Amino acid sequence: METNDFAPSKFRSSRTLRSFRASLGLFTTLLLLSGLLLSGCSGMRAIPPEVTVVNLVFENVTFLETTALFSIRIDNENPFPLEVSGASHRIYLNDNYVGKGMDSEGFVVPRLSSITKDVRVHISNWSLVSNASSMVEGDVISYRVDSTLYSDTLGFGRRKVSDSGTFDLGKLGKKAPSSKPRN
Repeated sequence: METNDFAPSKFRSSRTLRSFRASLGLFTTLLLLSGLLLSGCSGMRAIPPEVTVVNLVFENVTFLETTALFSIRIDNENPFPLEVSGASHRIYLNDNYVGKGMDSEGFVVPRLSSITKDVRVHISNWSLVSNASSMVEGDVISYRVDSTLYSDTLGFGRRKVSDSGTFDLGKLGKKAPSSKPRN
């Protein structure tokens, strides 16, 4: 009588094969789902905020230092709020560093919105005087504000942003051009 010694092992290997295929299918499904989740999360990276100078008021002038209040607008284009724990701002006039201001108070910029913060900046009169010749050569003074915002929103960490522009001293105090009436 011939016994089939291979039957139980065939049965075992077919069961093992089915189990392996099921595991492979589950692994493939999990791999695809994790890929989709990771690609979805990469689309949620924070858009860097924009910092813009909107006003400047001189508060106190002493022999060595001038204190100015810069109003800075911070725009958040993200669909989630940005929680900022603090900020520092370095001010340049005609590409010369003149002073800095810091903001240790935390604030939140709502989603798809902006806020305005007043930042007190201490400007070194010595740096203004030593660079005065380059500043008075023309009617236009350029400025730059280099800001560092600190936050933990979505791994935001520390973000450096800048704003620059010009002040046209020739236009200060002049009336806007009038338009002639049409016939």
